[in-house]
Amino acid sequence: MKKSTRNAIGVILGAVLLIFVANQLGYVAWFPKLQTGDGGGTTGGGPTIDSTMRSNYLNGIGQFEMNTKIYDSLVVATPYTIVVDTNIYYYHFLQGRWILGVTASAGTDLFDAKTEDNGYMWVVVVPTANAYYIDYQKIMQNEPYIVSYQYIDVDGTGVKQFAFQYDLKNHAIPASGYPVISFTAHLIDYAAPVFGSAFAANQSVGIATLIQKYFNWYLTGTAGDGAAIYKVELIAGNSTVPCTDLTKVALKKLQIPGLGYLDGSQFTQTFTTQDIRWTYTATTNFDHAIYLKLLANQNNRFDMNGQLEFLLGATTEIPIKLTVYYLTAPSGSGASISESFYATLA
Repeated sequence: MKKSTRNAIGVILGAVLLIFVANQLGYVAWFPKLQTGDGGGTTGGGPTIDSTMRSNYLNGIGQFEMNTKIYDSLVVATPYTIVVDTNIYYYHFLQGRWILGVTASAGTDLFDAKTEDNGYMWVVVVPTANAYYIDYQKIMQNEPYIVSYQYIDVDGTGVKQFAFQYDLKNHAIPASGYPVISFTAHLIDYAAPVFGSAFAANQSVGIATLIQKYFNWYLTGTAGDGAAIYKVELIAGNSTVPCTDLTKVALKKLQIPGLGYLDGSQFTQTFTTQDIRWTYTATTNFDHAIYLKLLANQNNRFDMNGQLEFLLGATTEIPIKLTVYYLTAPSGSGASISESFYATLA
């Protein structure tokens, strides 16, 4: 091969190499980018990720594509629809202020994370008019990048919502396009609980001396649905047959689903002019409520066995009433169910 030919080939190869390097560094605007990777996400194409962008993304800074899904918490194969069933919002929290970044939609949503976000965004889940609870416990368990949550009024409407702190740092970064951030909301289809126990009007204590008796209360639910219990109350006495004497009746322990047996001392004891009340309050809202979740093919029985101590003596009967308070969805308004009987000597 002639020297001139070898020089020409060398010049061509050098020019090609120079164009390639310049293209990767972004110096040649007129030459089409050489694409690598799958574009990241579903947007098709998108920016080529250079070293600076990669460093920023690893620190949770830049535009991220949101991959949002909603599923039934108890019937896992059942998907729900964004907006129709639940609204999901991606927020910034900057200097004590909530700033909406993007609202989840059926299309492509991009969240623009800033340095001031410190590598985090907040995902706010708000149910629509449909009767669903937010299964915040399952969301916390199933999303490894969620580091905390708050139950807080984000938009200033006076209504609290679940807001999840999502770590944007150290996610997979494509060669081009946008890193994809996945978030799955889990909903519990609401259904009111009912008492499965059915006591006769009179329950015999049997003797007039001090005695402890067990009563087998239990709740049932609807398969695939759940209920959020927030308070349980046992009352001895009523307006017709008052009882205010602790020597006659006392709560020793009561089983609450999800909590197990609680000693009577763990209940708040109060007196009225006609009765004695033992109250256990788990919460006043959806946060920290006791969620009864009935999976398919699960035993439909949530035991609430109670132990009471009686000394009826000359007293022939004492009214006993157990009330379970729960939250309806999605409003959070309170409702209750009760089971009553008379403890008697006969």
